[in-house]
Amino acid sequence: MSLLIRKTLIVPDARGAPMDGADILIRDGRIAAIGKALEPPQDAEVLDGSALIAMPGFVNAHTHSNESFEQGFYDALPLEVW
Repeated sequence: MSLLIRKTLIVPDARGAPMDGADILIRDGRIAAIGKALEPPQDAEVLDGSALIAMPGFVNAHTHSNESFEQGFYDALPLEVW
């Protein structure tokens, strides 16, 4: 099964330029293609991504997301205490 997310804003990383209105094709759980006006495979579910932002994420987001607020507070603590 394939999934095609249409017309989303893609923010790749700090080095790449954002792509607005791009499509993302996902096959077998992996990104197969990114581009404008991709042709969906016959088995594809098509979603409207015009209100979405696609960007890289952290696997451990529950820890990393709050670290931006705590910068500099706990630098001297060992890992077990932190």
